[in-house]
Amino acid sequence: YKRQVYMYPCFKCGNPAKQATELVDTVLSQFEKAAVVIHVISGQWSNDKALNQKFISELVEALLPRLGNDNLVIATNSFHWEKVFGKEYSGLRRLGLFYIDPDKVAWCTQYIEFGGWSWANGKIYSLNNNDCGMNTDYIVPVSYTHL
Repeated sequence: YKRQVYMYPCFKCGNPAKQATELVDTVLSQFEKAAVVIHVISGQWSNDKALNQKFISELVEALLPRLGNDNLVIATNSFHWEKVFGKEYSGLRRLGLFYIDPDKVAWCTQYIEFGGWSWANGKIYSLNNNDCGMNTDYIVPVSYTHL
């Protein structure tokens, strides 16, 4: 992936297409190429899983034409995915997945299939690190197709 920009969608703010447009306009004005990583963490969403599914679908559909599949990634884990969208929702499986498991271990050994993903593109194994004055997450790429 190129430069990665994290997006924490705001369900309460509504209008996912507008959020997508504003993010992409800002990112592409700063960087020629960038990947957008959409973080799905429970607590920032509605309690209505169907509304959450509709919101994320509209957000992704607004981002895809400008970024493409290769530049759009979901970052979450099975716990948050099920809590936000429900166990059976697999509407974003065409996108890449960064599996969040902040166990400080750079190996993807505890992955559980969810959301239609049988594997992850990478594992976020350490969150909120301070590197050179910047807040960063550590990601290890997963280069095999089955865990």
